Amino acid sequence: MAAITVKWYLGVIIALVGAYYLIESRIPQNIRNVVPFLTSVTAILFVTVVLSNHWVPMGPEQGVVRNLIFVVLMIGGLLVLFQVFMRFYERLLALCLAHKTIFMSIPLAILLLGGMTWLGFDSFFGWLPDMIRTSRIVSPIANRFPGLGKEFMPPLDEGSYLYMPTTMPHASIGEALDVLQKQDMAFRSIPEIESVVGKLGRAETPLDPAPVSMIETVINYKSRYIVDKSGQRMTFKFDEDKTDLFRDPDGVPLPAPDGQPYYVQGLYIRDDSGRLIPDRKGKPFRLWRPALDLDLESDQVPDFDSDLNSGRKAWKGIQKPDDIWDTIVKAGKIPGTTSAPKLQPIAARIVMLQSGMRAPMGIKVKGPSLEAIEKVGLQLEQFLKNIPAVEPSAVIADRIVGKPYLEIDIDRKAIA
Repeated sequence: MAAITVKWYLGVIIALVGAYYLIESRIPQNIRNVVPFLTSVTAILFVTVVLSNHWVPMGPEQGVVRNLIFVVLMIGGLLVLFQVFMRFYERLLALCLAHKTIFMSIPLAILLLGGMTWLGFDSFFGWLPDMIRTSRIVSPIANRFPGLGKEFMPPLDEGSYLYMPTTMPHASIGEALDVLQKQDMAFRSIPEIESVVGKLGRAETPLDPAPVSMIETVINYKSRYIVDKSGQRMTFKFDEDKTDLFRDPDGVPLPAPDGQPYYVQGLYIRDDSGRLIPDRKGKPFRLWRPALDLDLESDQVPDFDSDLNSGRKAWKGIQKPDDIWDTIVKAGKIPGTTSAPKLQPIAARIVMLQSGMRAPMGIKVKGPSLEAIEKVGLQLEQFLKNIPAVEPSAVIADRIVGKPYLEIDIDRKAIA
């Protein structure tokens, strides 16, 4: 069983269209001639309002008016472009027919560009000699068009991260547990984090080969704005002319990376209990910290400290999930513990099944002894970190030497 839900206004539109065709024969001809124009204008207005409310191209914090103006300019620009094209179509057609070769090169170039984006540069120009492919002109183009790949599952926004660092292999269970607890406390102190659950070692199953030195922490982060049960953004009473400290929903000021609170433009009105006041004409409440504006000034708040923002390091705020991950990596740094690749819980399991390691890309080293394997792995780690296209914090060589082992020497004569 499946159900499709639609907005109420779609039913109203269908009903109006049906009613019009029922009475069309009774409508005077002069009015019927105007109906197509009115229908087009109504459709444009409808699409404009729907796009401004659902797409929100300028962001919810910019308000309805700015988003509506942006959508109007975008749709209006497209319509003007179409009108100009229709007006000069005959001249453009004559010009293209007079210069067929030049004109045909444009769609062919677009087709080639799309093909290289899809299949990659080598699919079209792999036959070129190595001398040309490695030249200063061709090599950057080949690197820019590797192809889209054939991943079955596209990357998902799971709303959580899987932080998987490793401690030193000789660390005891107590030391690994101490690292886990300290990291969990550091992660919970990040305002954008909702919950943190950590695990070390393996589960009671032979299918889990994780050692005690491997830590797995599932970190769920908050949505960008406060939403209701259906996932719709909630709006609250807001005064955009005033200035206030950036606060959480409970009214507690939140700090910037330097540990100090900071002012932002706008003030959310609260009731006597300090709770937000829902208002349909209000503004969504942001849960991710916005940017730190060093030049913010206001005379609307009696206790406004104009020096609180000035003289501090500029900060762009938390604008995307990657910023949350960067904050997690910074908070999880503990001596004796490696960093972790960027993974999500569901995607990480798929990556592990595909690659056999804790990352979508890696190098497997084989050698005569554990010492030789670890030595080569550490050397590769240093080399890879110096590659400009590689994120240094994502390059981690497994430490495999120094693990505690319990060796049992059996007296075979005694047990015989």
